[in-house]
Amino acid sequence: MAYNFQTGRGDGREWKNQSKTLIIDYHDGPDYGMAYWELLKDFHKRTMEGLKKAQEEGYEYILFTHGSSTSRQGAQTARSEVRKIMISKKGTPYIIRKNCIDYGSAFLAAIRQKT
Repeated sequence: MAYNFQTGRGDGREWKNQSKTLIIDYHDGPDYGMAYWELLKDFHKRTMEGLKKAQEEGYEYILFTHGSSTSRQGAQTARSEVRKIMISKKGTPYIIRKNCIDYGSAFLAAIRQKT
């Protein structure tokens, strides 16, 4: 299933100073000496853990800063892992898709609050 998120200009920097925004920065990541598949697995894990934490702790948004993709067409990156979760059933319990914003180098997910 494809989903067209809102498109934002810039890099989402204005969200970094909001008190109700959790920041997940993939530039502060694991050892880049890891195998490629291990990096992808780590990106997936960090994305899911971030969504769960944001919902549990009452954040309104989570900003995933992953940078622009410099990979060849079809290659998986932190950006592609984030978007894969956002459009999948895995993301559904945690986000409000219509309020998410896709920036070129970041993704702002609107968090579904626990009832």
